[in-house]
Amino acid sequence: MSETEPYAYFITFTCYGTRLHGHQEQSVDKYHKIYDTPHVVKNPKRVIYGKSLMQDEQYVLHQRQREIVMNQVIETCSYRKWNLLALHVRSNHLHVIVKAKTAPHIIMNMLKSYASRALNKYDSKNKARKKWSTHGSTRYLWNGAVTEAAIHYVLHEQGVPMEMYENKSRDIADVFT
Repeated sequence: MSETEPYAYFITFTCYGTRLHGHQEQSVDKYHKIYDTPHVVKNPKRVIYGKSLMQDEQYVLHQRQREIVMNQVIETCSYRKWNLLALHVRSNHLHVIVKAKTAPHIIMNMLKSYASRALNKYDSKNKARKKWSTHGSTRYLWNGAVTEAAIHYVLHEQGVPMEMYENKSRDIADVFT
C-alpha cells in the first residue's frame, strides 16, 4: 500500500427512489460529498422535485431480497478477488467495505449489476424495475484505523441489524498506521 493507494473503499448505494436528496439531513449529493463537510440540508421542495423525476416506483428490499443481494455481493467479491471486509444490506441501501485494486466506481457498478441479475432471477416478473439509484457514494479509506472505524459504523451503527457480513479474518496489523 502506498500513500497514493487507499487502504480500502467504503461504497454505499441506495435502492431506487428511497433516499431522495433533501428528504433527510444526512444525504450527500455531488455538491456535498467532501469528507467532514456539511451534508445536504432538509428540503421538502427538492424531495417533491426528485419524486417528479422518478420513472418507476421506489424499490425496497425485503428480507429474502436482502439475502439475495448479500450473497451476490459476497460471490462477486470472491470471484473478482476483491477482499470484502464488511457488508450491511438494509431495506433501502447497502454499505460495502472492500479492499481492491479496481476503481471504486467500477466495483459499485459491478455489484449493482450482479445484484440486479440475481434479483431478476428471483423475481422475473419485475426485471424492468429500476432497483438502484444512479451512482452512489465511493469513499477512500486511507489507513487501517479509518477502515476499522468504517467497519464499525457499517456493522453496529445502522439501527436494527439486517443482512450483514463481516470478514473476521481481515488483516488489521496496520490499524494504527
